[in-house]
Amino acid sequence: MKQTVVQFASFACAIHCLILPLLVVFIPYLGLFTENPLIELILLITSIACGSWVIYSGYCVHKRLSGGVLFVCGGAFWTVHVAVEHLTRLHLGNVLMIVGTCCVLGAYYINTRSIRSCSHSK
Repeated sequence: MKQTVVQFASFACAIHCLILPLLVVFIPYLGLFTENPLIELILLITSIACGSWVIYSGYCVHKRLSGGVLFVCGGAFWTVHVAVEHLTRLHLGNVLMIVGTCCVLGAYYINTRSIRSCSHSK
């Protein structure tokens, strides 16, 4: 098991080192790409759908709602941020996005920790 993790980390490092120089060059153009409201909506829906699947998969193992509730709050903050940004002239900065991201990261942390506690108890 440890050897697999080391191999994965080594592979991820190699990919990171190969792709990072390209990302540095193309990041300014990515900003132009994501300025499109349709692209931003697709990214939002995809992120929430994938995250929901991860959190639900964890819930099926540990049966604790706290991670799911926190994830829903984070997704709501993301959705409100996008709606406020595109439907009104208000620009609240990235406060709603940052709060939503912190909630989602917290949900992933709780989910992972809960799964680990279940696997240790068996």
